[in-house]
Amino acid sequence: MLKDIVSSHGTFVITQIKDASVSEGNSNSNYYPIGCMVRIVRADPLPDGCWNILVHGMALVDIKETLDGKLYRQAYTSPRIFQDEKGLTAEQRITLQNRFMDYVIQLNTEEDLKSEIQELLESGLKDEVLLNTIAMSMRIDPVERQFLLEAQSVQDLYNRIYQLWDFVSNDRNTPEGGQWWPL
Repeated sequence: MLKDIVSSHGTFVITQIKDASVSEGNSNSNYYPIGCMVRIVRADPLPDGCWNILVHGMALVDIKETLDGKLYRQAYTSPRIFQDEKGLTAEQRITLQNRFMDYVIQLNTEEDLKSEIQELLESGLKDEVLLNTIAMSMRIDPVERQFLLEAQSVQDLYNRIYQLWDFVSNDRNTPEGGQWWPL
């Protein structure tokens, strides 16, 4: 699937599985009906056939209907429009970008990738795209990710990201002392 996407349009939709222990093929019933349309920024094939990919979120979408008989899951989608279009303040945007770069640095990301991410953040992404990119990069469980996907506005998504940061950094620190970002 990824090879097909990389060689063509470079976009796909990320959705959450409700219950990973249930195998229902391409059935809609085990997927949340909201996803994130992403664009592949970087794709590196690995020797074992897997891929390392860097994506950024473009838009939230509602999953309308899946297409049967396809090699991999395909669906009709429609854009999910935020209820209000009040954007981020300049201060909110800078804080968000700085915290995201702290995360990238904390992961000991390769220098090439750090510069690509910095370039992406400085490229003038719309607020919604910036928030979706950050939301999809967070190491959180599916229920928490769905909490972000169900935000109704730019400000709501911004607030939900910070609520998760507070929750995870305060309540989910590992016994060994490791922390989820940001520190």
